[in-house]
Amino acid sequence: MPHHGQYLYGYIADVTYRCWWDHRRTCWGRFIIPDTLLEPSSTSQSSALVRLPPELLLSIFKDLDPFGKVCLALACKNLLRVSCLVNIQLPSAIKHRQLCLPSCAAMRYLLNLVHPVKPGGKPSRAVAICYYCYRYQPTTKSHWKHERGKFLSGHPILSLVDEGIESWGDHSSTQCPGCLTKELLNKENSYAKESNGKVKVEK
Repeated sequence: MPHHGQYLYGYIADVTYRCWWDHRRTCWGRFIIPDTLLEPSSTSQSSALVRLPPELLLSIFKDLDPFGKVCLALACKNLLRVSCLVNIQLPSAIKHRQLCLPSCAAMRYLLNLVHPVKPGGKPSRAVAICYYCYRYQPTTKSHWKHERGKFLSGHPILSLVDEGIESWGDHSSTQCPGCLTKELLNKENSYAKESNGKVKVEK
């Protein structure tokens, strides 16, 4: 009988394939590692895996799916340096964002791999993934109320934004207040243009 890990792996493989098939040409890119993370580590490695010859480690990397490659690369600095020799292609948050492709399951899974944690190692609830801009955004309600106060004082969409802030802060929404505000303003501008167009036609 298949266990939970098999179902999870099947789900990951499925969402990766869908994103690869639908978005690969426009929304995938190379896994880029900052040079500062490639500096040699001063701590000794006791893991038998890390002590394997680079040729064997490269062979392991090449047999993994894209997310598996990233997980292995992020295990330690030694493996991160070895991963530089492999062309790891991943969904790009920037490219998904530019083409307005919300709720991509592969992007969500990738971001969950690097969820910020608290000192004890548990995921921090002070931030959450926005499924629209693919960024970790703060969930503190006071932060968003301060931001919206700068631009939306007295604006008609203010009540809708406030509802969005409450939902985001309670972790019951997948759209951050910043993206919600942009969406509402775009809809308002589109409606205004349509109304102006109808007035001109009637004249």
